[in-house]
Amino acid sequence: MLGLVAGFWALTYDVREFHGDGSIGDSGFWHYPRYHVVFHPIPLDRTGAFEFRMSGLPSEEMTFGLQVVGSGDYKRLAALSTQVDVEVLSEHGSIARTSDCLRDWRLAWPSGGSGYYWHVRLRNVQFRRHEEYRIRIRVSDVDPAIPSLQAVPMWEGGGTELP
Repeated sequence: MLGLVAGFWALTYDVREFHGDGSIGDSGFWHYPRYHVVFHPIPLDRTGAFEFRMSGLPSEEMTFGLQVVGSGDYKRLAALSTQVDVEVLSEHGSIARTSDCLRDWRLAWPSGGSGYYWHVRLRNVQFRRHEEYRIRIRVSDVDPAIPSLQAVPMWEGGGTELP
């Protein structure tokens, strides 16, 4: 009986286990993505370095993205040469990283929404519930044609992806 309870506990996750510089939301078991970890917005229109810490994540694969704040022009945002470097570190070292200009990131543009940059090298990153993580973001070589631009760094993943 004790083994059954321990097994059930290992499979459940409570957002109150999360600690860090952001906040986590749970859309529910039947949603995809289920979990959303959101940090404070960062400027993409000027050089800067940012670091976020987090622990107590669900043991899930998650994808990193930069949600554009406000609306923008898709063609203009998709062509930006601003360099954005992201590294994800666990207690054991680097687990994912990319170093590319924004035009080499994927720019999703949901109808009625704003842009969302994501990168294939920061997709399906496996997190472990009992580990601590740091996300380092560096913005450099800012495109001179960039509009005033902020983005919310976020992780999304988990849940049930239905056909």
